[in-house]
Amino acid sequence: MHKMSHCITINEDCSWNVYVYGQKIQPQLCKILSSIPSRIDGSSASNLMKVVDSSSICCGNNDEKFVEMIAKHKEKNVVSTDGSIVAYLDTTKV
Repeated sequence: MHKMSHCITINEDCSWNVYVYGQKIQPQLCKILSSIPSRIDGSSASNLMKVVDSSSICCGNNDEKFVEMIAKHKEKNVVSTDGSIVAYLDTTKV
């Protein structure tokens, strides 16, 4: 069974929401969405769709062994040799 990876809703008052794998994304906590105004017009709606469509979206890895390994890691994030984050433990309650 396929699960929708992302969804954008635009309300009558031109406010908007983005959902990734069913979880509502808080724009102020998401770097790529923080520049989109809370009320959008045609131009910013187009920009919002481009940003979401071009983003790398990962459903994560909830395998127990992987989660345990990351939870035991001393740092909050696991980084690759180039310094980019490759894993972190999401403790968001669903």
